[in-house]
Amino acid sequence: MRFLILVLVVTMSPKYIFASKLSEFRGRILSSDFKSGFVKVRIDFSNGRFLQKGNSVKVWPPDVDFKNNYFCQGNIIGKSNKYLLLRLKDIELCKKVINFTGGQAVSLKSEDLRENILTAVELNKILSKKRLALASKVKTLKDLIDGHPEKINSINSKYDTLIKKLNYEWKLALEKASEENIFNTQEYKNYVTRLDEVDFKIEQYHIEDDNFYTDRWSLDPSLYYKK
Repeated sequence: MRFLILVLVVTMSPKYIFASKLSEFRGRILSSDFKSGFVKVRIDFSNGRFLQKGNSVKVWPPDVDFKNNYFCQGNIIGKSNKYLLLRLKDIELCKKVINFTGGQAVSLKSEDLRENILTAVELNKILSKKRLALASKVKTLKDLIDGHPEKINSINSKYDTLIKKLNYEWKLALEKASEENIFNTQEYKNYVTRLDEVDFKIEQYHIEDDNFYTDRWSLDPSLYYKK
């Protein structure tokens, strides 16, 4: 139990260290209706927003020790940012403890308020962790966004270098292809010349299959006259 209390004290903010005081607050009587038991109270403290309809409330004079049990018991039946509408259970007993005159200061205590605040503390812890995670993500994305121009410059520089290198290699490849084409063209001409020379020599040294041949004029009547 000591360990549990120590953890609660360490993890809570200073505003909530004294858990036993979270239920107590001050207010002033604005109006009262003894027949119905309604009492309207003005409050002015930040944690008042955690009071809810239906919460139980004890009311007693601020100059009376709460431990002496001089208090009135009731419930909240309506509330706004600055006002509470209470319904007291035993208005006659309450009249003996509190005068209920307009402007009278009163002390109030609500264990429901304490529980509501402690619940809010736990929710706040969860939300704080969630916020921390979201803030970390936001920072990461913000850094990426802020670093975008530098990243673009880096990409441009990288590909500018690659483009220059590619253009240089392209130029070399074109020059090499041009040189190869000049060489191949010259070789082509040389080999065509040599081929023509060989064809000419083949023609010169061509040998017929037969040394005899038929004179065509003897076979064509139009080339001679018969007697």
